[in-house]
Amino acid sequence: MQSLIDRYGIGVEFIDLVHSFGEKAHIADAGHGGPTVFKRANGAYDMHYLIPYVENFGPAGRPPKYTDRRLGVFHRFSPGSETENLWIFLWPERKGEARKRVESAAASLGLEWCQNPHNLHLTVLAAYIGNWRWYIRMIGNEVENITNHVTVSRFSEDTDYKQVLGWLVQMSAQRELLVPISARLKVVQKILHELADMHVSLSPPSPSSPPRLADSDNDHQTSNYLAFYSQRVEGHLLSLQVLENKLQNTFDLLEVAVDLGNGDTTGQINKKMLKLTTHTVDDSAAVRIITFLTMMYLPPSFVSTFLGMDLFSFRDSAGTDRFTISKYFWIFVVLCLPLSTATFVSWRVFWNRQKQKRVQGQRQWKGQGQGGSEKEKDMESGL
Repeated sequence: MQSLIDRYGIGVEFIDLVHSFGEKAHIADAGHGGPTVFKRANGAYDMHYLIPYVENFGPAGRPPKYTDRRLGVFHRFSPGSETENLWIFLWPERKGEARKRVESAAASLGLEWCQNPHNLHLTVLAAYIGNWRWYIRMIGNEVENITNHVTVSRFSEDTDYKQVLGWLVQMSAQRELLVPISARLKVVQKILHELADMHVSLSPPSPSSPPRLADSDNDHQTSNYLAFYSQRVEGHLLSLQVLENKLQNTFDLLEVAVDLGNGDTTGQINKKMLKLTTHTVDDSAAVRIITFLTMMYLPPSFVSTFLGMDLFSFRDSAGTDRFTISKYFWIFVVLCLPLSTATFVSWRVFWNRQKQKRVQGQRQWKGQGQGGSEKEKDMESGL
């Protein structure tokens, strides 16, 4: 490439076009490669651009599989000169459709056919400009399949919202395919506009004026083809706009359906939580009743158990009714008081520790909240 640049005096701006090759077309370069025209000192024009296109690389008889590709074109021409007519094509593949058409036309029609600059430009564009229609139509079929399902679906309590989420994923994928097409078609549209301007500038201003090109017999045919291709590109852009609007409308409908599904799920969860709360309240009421009954019967139970011990006697040795207390009653007191005290103290220590942990946690949470607000205030004051 450096040898070609040095030999023919090609500008360094063509290097940027060359560097566009080497990897798959990136979505960030969708609008790259528009036509650039430079006028040289000797009156010649240098024009170069990238033609973005899609091509089906799938086997015949199976669903199409399209891939994004670019074709580079460099053309130097001088009006009225047969020697200054240089073409450089950067083919993305060895046996592409455009290369076959150019080689076939040059072999059958000869060099005179190549003298008109528009012939080669139109031949290269005609090889792939029709592919956009079938590519957009393939995406449109996928969109129609999804929107038809969405249209006939009735969103009710039995709706499978997992399927709705699946439709949303499919539609997002189709939107990703549609995003770069508009920019690439606008690049093709700019190329056609630039070729139309060039055709007007090279055409004779009046029928009596001498032709500016060696072969000007097909001026009207060139104008017709340029207008036809421009109209097709505009039609593709309008089709894209319709598809994008339809996708957006269906996407909004599905989002509403998902929101409704989430609302139904939230309502069901709230109903279950209400039932659980009701059961908890009922259980709490039952526990309160049981606690009240336990507290009511605990003193009599304690008194009956206490008086039923062998430490008390209601008759003496002679059989006379007489209440007496055993001299070993102190053992009961010595055992019960320490055990009760130890039990109460252990419970109190455990309760105080848990209370301290809760208080520390609340202080840390409040401290973090205040610290965050202080940082926000510092940032605001700094701004």
